[in-house]
Amino acid sequence: MILLSPIARALGIFQPYVPVSVPMGLGYVAGYLEEQGEPIVIYDEEVHSRPFDEDCIDYLVSLEKAPPPYVFGFSNVTAGQSRAEDMARLIRKKYPESLIVMGGVHPTLIPDDPLDHSPTDIVVIGQGEQTMWEVLKTFRSDDKNFDQVEGIAFRRDGEIIKTSPRTKFLSLNEMPDFPYHFFEEFLHKYDLGWVVSSYGCPFDCVFCSQRAITGVRVSYSENEKVINQIRTLVEKYGVDHIWFADDNLSIKKKRILSLCDDIVKSGLHKKCSFDAQTRADGVNEEILAAMKRANFRTISYGIEVATDRLMKMINKSETVEDCERAIKMSHEAGLDVAGTFIFGWPTETDEDRKAAFDLALRLDMDTVRFNNATPYPGTALYDWVKNDPGFNPGHRWKNMNTVGALVSHPFKKPNPFSYCPSTISEKRLRKIILRYNFFFALRPRIILKLFKNGVNLGGHFTLPKKWYFQPKEILVFMRFCFYTMGSIVRSFV
Repeated sequence: MILLSPIARALGIFQPYVPVSVPMGLGYVAGYLEEQGEPIVIYDEEVHSRPFDEDCIDYLVSLEKAPPPYVFGFSNVTAGQSRAEDMARLIRKKYPESLIVMGGVHPTLIPDDPLDHSPTDIVVIGQGEQTMWEVLKTFRSDDKNFDQVEGIAFRRDGEIIKTSPRTKFLSLNEMPDFPYHFFEEFLHKYDLGWVVSSYGCPFDCVFCSQRAITGVRVSYSENEKVINQIRTLVEKYGVDHIWFADDNLSIKKKRILSLCDDIVKSGLHKKCSFDAQTRADGVNEEILAAMKRANFRTISYGIEVATDRLMKMINKSETVEDCERAIKMSHEAGLDVAGTFIFGWPTETDEDRKAAFDLALRLDMDTVRFNNATPYPGTALYDWVKNDPGFNPGHRWKNMNTVGALVSHPFKKPNPFSYCPSTISEKRLRKIILRYNFFFALRPRIILKLFKNGVNLGGHFTLPKKWYFQPKEILVFMRFCFYTMGSIVRSFV
């Protein structure tokens, strides 16, 4: 099977400095199918040296070494859906008898969408590992009866058919270890330092689309499994810093304490440092001290807003006081603190936005990013605003970019926001987001730390090691600085 990850990141002037992670969801599907004996080829458009065209499709087919008809599977987020559809049309033109399958967050949220707008044959809804294996077996069977496969959608005689939801899901312990070997060819382009020790989150924030895949389920890996994957990254691939890509690392307090203890017992804390994200109400002094002992460097909180009125509105299920307490405790434990805020909520005021900026400054956070609200399909926010005049997803979702304000080219007309509330003009909201991002990031302490460490904490921005000795990297950095100055000027005019 050929698995494809379309380009989904639109990071503008920040593109050279934002780490490229491996496509985790696609990787887990690949690992599970490989365990069943299926030959797997992965094409990640963001790093591959070959542009995706008919010659590239032939090249991928030759690598698979399997007889036709071929099966192509996509994993898509909303921002990459349009590109996936373009790629699917090329595949259909080249190999009309092939089976084209789309899964991931966006097809799960609105399965009709890829079926209506592309030559997609099957949409996988929810967790994809078992479902994809059953789709493959059914496609190769004599009767090809897809009605029996749980958790898919397809078109028959012009009508979209959705089978019954999948009732059994794989836990992380039932999945093979993440197959980092599939991504070895592009080690020079990937930041391979990512590990998942749990997935899922029991909370229901109005803006989060991740629950489309996991629902309210939370699955945990056994500590031994996590340690083995960390050891693989450190000893086989030379990774010295790892980001825990869990949705919410500290849901189970006893678990995170035991995981930190096992990292220390393994000695890996002496070879590698770690970052993680969690909720402010999910930490205490004991947990933070344990993370520090295990050589966690940065803890990232999705704070999002800084007034309790908005906290309640977005169903965050925590308070501003919770966030402030967590940030203070994290600093006292010796951890750096990263955080995100979202601007552009319905009913939001200038005072609400300034409260977020003031909180970040007052608590001396180490890294902050101010994003623009993006109503992803399937979220409560989408349901709130989908009929609002301020909702503008663009043609085939092209405006769906949470960092749209920050990454827009300073000398070109920017893409519109996917949503702007009636309480403020989009132009003014864009300026405020730019100002707050740059005012925070360009403080002397933050700049000195960036040049000293090469990393803007939280994994949002990375300078290449010893970039100042490389003429090409110096030119790239000068270009970045020039565009940054242009964005700063744009935030005032």
